[in-house]
Amino acid sequence: QVCRDLAPLYFVDLSQHCSQGFTEEIAQKSHHILVMTYNHYKEVMRFHPSGKVSLLSEYLPLNLSYDLGIFGIITKGNNIPDPMGQSPELVKPVLDVIAIAAVNFSLSLQ
Repeated sequence: QVCRDLAPLYFVDLSQHCSQGFTEEIAQKSHHILVMTYNHYKEVMRFHPSGKVSLLSEYLPLNLSYDLGIFGIITKGNNIPDPMGQSPELVKPVLDVIAIAAVNFSLSLQ
């Protein structure tokens, strides 16, 4: 619920969003699959070993670090922690990093 409440800060509407497990069907329908952790990357590659799976943090700028408070400091290529169940104050820095990486990903498609 916290992510849904914070989403408008990033001009995103998650009111109709419902999380779901990753399936082969989702993999087949997807043009690009972005994951937050290397473990997720390995798991998705079991379903769909293609070049369309990427670690989201690969789209962070080089030579910058991001302090995520209790989750630590991350840089390009690191795992992005899942803040599920945390307070808005702890979730927002993670969403900030996700937003930066998502914008850079979208720019890479142009």
